Amino acid sequence: MKKVKYPTTIKKDSTKLEFLYNAQEALKVQHNAKGLDFTNGIISKQEWEDYRKNDFKVKDEHIGNGIMEMRENMLKSNKHSINLSTLIEDD
Repeated sequence: MKKVKYPTTIKKDSTKLEFLYNAQEALKVQHNAKGLDFTNGIISKQEWEDYRKNDFKVKDEHIGNGIMEMRENMLKSNKHSINLSTLIEDD
Protein backbone atom coordinates (compact mmCIF):
# COMPACT_ATOMS: atom_id res chain seq x y z
CA MET A 1 0.00 0.00 0.00
CA LYS A 2 1.25 3.48 -0.86
CA LYS A 3 2.01 5.90 1.97
CA VAL A 4 2.59 9.61 2.27
CA LYS A 5 6.07 10.64 1.15
CA TYR A 6 7.58 12.87 3.83
CA PRO A 7 10.39 15.34 3.16
CA THR A 8 13.72 13.78 4.14
CA THR A 9 14.17 16.41 6.86
CA ILE A 10 11.14 15.12 8.78
CA LYS A 11 11.99 12.31 11.18
CA LYS A 12 9.88 12.66 14.36
CA ASP A 13 6.27 11.51 14.52
CA SER A 14 5.18 14.86 15.95
CA THR A 15 6.67 16.66 12.95
CA LYS A 16 5.12 14.13 10.58
CA LEU A 17 1.73 14.77 12.19
CA GLU A 18 2.18 18.52 11.77
CA PHE A 19 3.15 17.97 8.10
CA LEU A 20 0.06 15.81 7.54
CA TYR A 21 -2.29 18.42 9.01
CA ASN A 22 -0.64 21.06 6.80
CA ALA A 23 -1.06 18.78 3.78
CA GLN A 24 -4.70 18.20 4.67
CA GLU A 25 -5.33 21.94 4.82
CA ALA A 26 -3.55 22.50 1.49
CA LEU A 27 -5.70 19.77 -0.06
CA LYS A 28 -8.87 21.46 1.23
CA VAL A 29 -7.76 24.77 -0.32
CA GLN A 30 -7.04 23.04 -3.63
CA HIS A 31 -10.41 21.24 -3.51
CA ASN A 32 -12.24 24.51 -2.92
CA ALA A 33 -10.40 26.21 -5.79
CA LYS A 34 -11.24 23.33 -8.16
CA GLY A 35 -14.86 23.45 -7.00
CA LEU A 36 -14.96 27.15 -7.78
CA ASP A 37 -13.45 26.45 -11.21
CA PHE A 38 -16.27 23.96 -11.83
CA THR A 39 -18.92 26.38 -10.55
CA ASN A 40 -17.55 29.12 -12.81
CA GLY A 41 -17.43 26.87 -15.88
CA ILE A 42 -13.62 26.81 -16.11
CA ILE A 43 -13.52 23.02 -15.82
CA SER A 44 -16.16 20.55 -16.97
CA LYS A 45 -18.24 18.28 -14.76
CA GLN A 46 -16.14 15.35 -16.00
CA GLU A 47 -12.89 17.12 -15.03
CA TRP A 48 -14.35 17.95 -11.61
CA GLU A 49 -15.47 14.34 -11.03
CA ASP A 50 -12.11 12.99 -12.26
CA TYR A 51 -10.27 15.32 -9.88
CA ARG A 52 -12.45 14.31 -6.94
CA LYS A 53 -12.13 10.59 -7.65
CA ASN A 54 -8.53 10.26 -8.87
CA ASP A 55 -6.72 13.04 -7.04
CA PHE A 56 -8.58 14.45 -4.05
CA LYS A 57 -10.00 11.18 -2.71
CA VAL A 58 -6.69 9.33 -3.06
CA LYS A 59 -4.67 12.04 -1.32
CA ASP A 60 -7.33 12.58 1.34
CA GLU A 61 -7.33 8.87 2.21
CA HIS A 62 -3.53 8.68 2.38
CA ILE A 63 -3.30 11.78 4.54
CA GLY A 64 -6.03 10.45 6.84
CA ASN A 65 -4.28 7.09 7.12
CA GLY A 66 -1.01 8.85 7.92
CA ILE A 67 -2.68 10.91 10.66
CA MET A 68 -4.18 7.77 12.19
CA GLU A 69 -0.80 6.00 12.06
CA MET A 70 0.94 8.90 13.81
CA ARG A 71 -1.82 9.09 16.43
CA GLU A 72 -1.50 5.36 17.10
CA ASN A 73 2.27 5.71 17.49
CA MET A 74 1.81 8.59 19.92
CA LEU A 75 -0.84 6.73 21.92
CA LYS A 76 1.62 3.86 22.43
CA SER A 77 4.16 6.25 23.89
CA ASN A 78 4.69 6.40 27.64
CA LYS A 79 6.95 9.42 27.25
CA HIS A 80 4.96 11.67 29.59
CA SER A 81 3.85 11.06 33.13
CA ILE A 82 0.38 12.58 33.34
CA ASN A 83 -1.05 13.98 36.57
CA LEU A 84 -4.74 14.40 35.77
CA SER A 85 -5.44 16.37 38.95
CA THR A 86 -3.17 19.19 37.73
CA LEU A 87 -3.89 18.88 34.02
CA ILE A 88 -6.16 21.94 33.77
CA GLU A 89 -4.93 25.44 34.67
CA ASP A 90 -6.81 27.42 37.29
CA ASP A 91 -8.13 30.84 36.22
